[in-house]
Order: sequence, then C-alpha cells, then structure tokens
Amino acid sequence: MREPALRSGAMRPKTFALAGILATGLVGSILDVVFENASGNVKPWVDFGPVVVALGFTFMWLHYDGLEVGFRRSALLNIGIVALGIVFIPVYLYRSRPSGRRAAMLLRFAGLCLLWIGASAVGYYGALAIV
Repeated sequence: MREPALRSGAMRPKTFALAGILATGLVGSILDVVFENASGNVKPWVDFGPVVVALGFTFMWLHYDGLEVGFRRSALLNIGIVALGIVFIPVYLYRSRPSGRRAAMLLRFAGLCLLWIGASAVGYYGALAIV
C-alpha cells in the first residue's frame, strides 16, 4: 500500500529519514568533540543520544519502505535491527526484495553506510578545526 502523494516541495518520508540518519552521524561527531572532556553525567547522553535518534530515523525509513514494498517485519527482526543493525538491516533488505532487486538494494545500503562514515568524519574534523 502506497502512502498518499505529498505536497510539492515537501520531502518524502523515506528521504527525510535518510537525511536524518546522515545528520545524526554529522551532529553526533560534532557533539563528541564539543563534549570530549564533559563530566560523567553528560558524556553518556552525548554518546547515546544520537544512536537513539538514528534508530528512530531507521525505523521510520523501515516503516515507509515496508508499506511501499508490502513487507511486514517480524518482532524478532526488529529486535535484531536494534541489537545489530549492520547485520539485520541487510537481512530485511534481502528478504523484502524480489530476486532481481536484492543486490542493488544491498549496494545502496553499503553506500549509505559509507556516506554516514563520511558525514561523521566531516563533523568530527570540522569541529576539531573550530574548537
């Protein structure tokens, strides 16, 4: 089942979620530099906060993707995605795609991982240059 078309100029939910995932890499690495010497009470929130936000964006993308391709994730798959996303997101992508589209989607996921690493590096080294 497809979602209704959005107004022109509005970002699609899946695109918004992908942008949010990349933004968490950028912002999380900036926060890492800014709060490097923070007290014991602040540092766990700086480390854990972006991970929770990224998981939220990931599940937003998975929700809309599942609606688009007509695939429902099991509770165990959801637990696997939270516990070890780098393994279980490709499992979801493989199982939810027909045989001719699996490799392309797995390559896109690998590309997104590389973009996230790049965004993290830009944020980290950019923040180091400023701070």
